[in-house]
Amino acid sequence: MQWLKKGGGTFRMKGGRQIKPGEKFWATPEEVPAAFRDTITVVETADEATPNNPKEGYELQQRSPGWYNVVDKDGNMVNQSAMRKKDAEKYMEDL
Repeated sequence: MQWLKKGGGTFRMKGGRQIKPGEKFWATPEEVPAAFRDTITVVETADEATPNNPKEGYELQQRSPGWYNVVDKDGNMVNQSAMRKKDAEKYMEDL
């Protein structure tokens, strides 16, 4: 996906890559830290020509009381760490 960094300040992705305000960059949702999801927006996906439902194949799985993971159709965890239900639902919408 191609993302656009909105707002002020910079953030670092895994591997030390710095993203500055107004910068467009390509990254998978797993590479973008959850804490910075509110400062970026999706500009385009690598496969925009293919119509699909991005939520299809993903579901919430409760890890412990109040904590959830987003898992794909194969049962693999998509997020990096457990999230509260509201955050997990937002994360799933962003996929």
